[in-house]
Amino acid sequence: MTQYHQEWRDRFEAPEQQYERQYVAQQQQQVVPPVQTYVPIYTVSTPRGESETRLLAVGSYMLGWFSGIVCLFFGHRNPFVRFHALQSTLFFGLATLFDVAFVTMFGLFDRWDLFPRGFLGGFYALALFFTFLIVNMLVFIGWIVGIVQAARGEYYKFPVVGNIAAKASSDGAIADVK
Repeated sequence: MTQYHQEWRDRFEAPEQQYERQYVAQQQQQVVPPVQTYVPIYTVSTPRGESETRLLAVGSYMLGWFSGIVCLFFGHRNPFVRFHALQSTLFFGLATLFDVAFVTMFGLFDRWDLFPRGFLGGFYALALFFTFLIVNMLVFIGWIVGIVQAARGEYYKFPVVGNIAAKASSDGAIADVK
């Protein structure tokens, strides 16, 4: 091949190679990495260790029925946390209903036409007040017992609501707990 033919061949082949290089570059530019479409704002992880589980169970008793409901949302997969959160919600919810009933009855004592006057009316008011105190002292004792038993890692059923919480929190695995 002569020098003249080589130059003409290079001129004609060069554009093809140039176009081929541009085509490969375009293909490489079109490769887009996958984009994550959903980014969670926060993640809720279930308690992993025994200490986290106990802490969440103790926390379910701290603010009465409100903290029990909150712990139901965060520890709903763990049967221990679920049991104590349900028991706290039921126990303190029932105590709140009793307190509302007692306060309502105290308010009704202002209406003299509903209750007897004199000594008998005073006796009713005093009996109602002491019943209110006894119920709230029992609730306080239950609060302490619930916190201590949850911190020890034990299932402890309260007399009225414990069986309901045990049945609702698991498949009968803790139905025979004391």
